Amino acid sequence: MNAYALLFFAVIAEIIATSALKLSDGMSKLYPSLVVARGDGSRMTA
Repeated sequence: MNAYALLFFAVIAEIIATSALKLSDGMSKLYPSLVVARGDGSRMTA
């Protein structure tokens, strides 16, 4: 895969995870917390 595509994917995953972190209310709400975990995992593997 193109390096720029991977970078784009990592940036989008980071934006989504950061937005969900605010919605998770200190990781106390389940679904936004799962989005944070998935987004951070995607960002690290991209």
